[in-house]
Amino acid sequence: MSAITSSDFEDWLHKYGQVWECGDAESVIRLFTDDANYYETPVDKPMNGHDSVRRYWGEWWHRTKREEDA
Repeated sequence: MSAITSSDFEDWLHKYGQVWECGDAESVIRLFTDDANYYETPVDKPMNGHDSVRRYWGEWWHRTKREEDA
């Protein structure tokens, strides 16, 4: 695996911010490798792989939207 540049990271972070705003789980998982570990916080157990990340984002987005609509 090669190291990423600052520019690559800034591009990735910008894309992450965009999908954060829209809550699109499919767009989120495209930002991660198939075997990625995703941590909601540094002390949480990781979610492993695309299926876990997709499920988390789908649940998080729906929960967040319900709270905003309440």
